[in-house]
Amino acid sequence: MAAAMLLGIIAFALFGQPAARPQFEVASIKPSQEQRFMTVRPLPGRLTATAPVRLLMQNAYTVQPFQIAGGPVWINSERYEIEAKADGNASRAEMFLMLRSLLEDRFQLKIHRETRELPVYALVAAKSGFKLPPPKEGSCVSPPPDAPPDWAGGRMQPPGQGQPPPARCGSVSVMLEPAGARMQGGKIPMTEFIRVLSMVLGRSVIDRTGFTELFDVRLDFVPDEITEAMPAPPPNAGDSNFPSILTALQEQLGLRLESTKGPVEVIVIDHVERPSAN
Repeated sequence: MAAAMLLGIIAFALFGQPAARPQFEVASIKPSQEQRFMTVRPLPGRLTATAPVRLLMQNAYTVQPFQIAGGPVWINSERYEIEAKADGNASRAEMFLMLRSLLEDRFQLKIHRETRELPVYALVAAKSGFKLPPPKEGSCVSPPPDAPPDWAGGRMQPPGQGQPPPARCGSVSVMLEPAGARMQGGKIPMTEFIRVLSMVLGRSVIDRTGFTELFDVRLDFVPDEITEAMPAPPPNAGDSNFPSILTALQEQLGLRLESTKGPVEVIVIDHVERPSAN
């Protein structure tokens, strides 16, 4: 795989031709009836998924849902099972480049990029000051070098699925609790916290904290109209002691959100079709 990419770079330098995007060796796509869980998992030598086109695009282009514009309604509702085989040495990044090729070849996806002025949140320090604890020993685990390149963070753990696995250092997980929701992780850079917070809020978040240290995070809150990307709160959430995410950020982490507008890169869908048969 690395040799092929190097040859592509040499070809571009010599002939002015861009390197061909890597592709899966073989891929199976079929409609899925699974309506409970969605997954996109890059594993050694293969990628598996049960997801609608919008979620596949999020992974292939490394964007949030609010960064995808246009397209028919079915890209949000119709789910597909994908089993794709790749070179055993393919990296996680190469897997997602292959997923782009798959979307273009099998779904006839055509896109262009724009920068739009959209509503965003600016994350700033609260008047009380930061409450971001320094990393504690044992707050996270570093995976072994041969660990599967699965999602490290930004996942929503379904309720009732037992104890969640230990958080990987540097990543934030989002877990649904009987009383609401929890964002948790260890040795977190602010960039990762911003990434997951943007996912939860369904809106781009700009870092204006100036905070550069690693920290541990545990944020307990009840989903509401602000957390657009999250499921509705559980029926018993009204009895919860968890506050809204706006209050939780201030009281638990010493952070505050300000509504503003800013430039957001957006992928616009020009054309997409239901996938061709295997």
